[in-house]
Amino acid sequence: MPYPNSVVLPGVTRQVAFELAAREGIPTQTTSIHVTQLLDADEVFLTNSIMGVMPVCRVERSAIGDDKPGPTTRRLSKAYAELIAAKCGR
Repeated sequence: MPYPNSVVLPGVTRQVAFELAAREGIPTQTTSIHVTQLLDADEVFLTNSIMGVMPVCRVERSAIGDDKPGPTTRRLSKAYAELIAAKCGR
């Protein structure tokens, strides 16, 4: 397991999101963070195979950014949806 102190799984959708971010010129980094850093973030999103790129607008009843999906999240979500559609022949 590459992140022994983390409960985050290095999943397929997560890896695709990193690849899409690189393709879109969106910088990424992998690091441990504290919940206060989430609360101070402009945007937060999760990835999974069912939802793809899913925005997180609130954490512990506190709004993240503008309390709506941000531009980077929307951009990655769109790129992910387009990739899935292309792979599925839609």
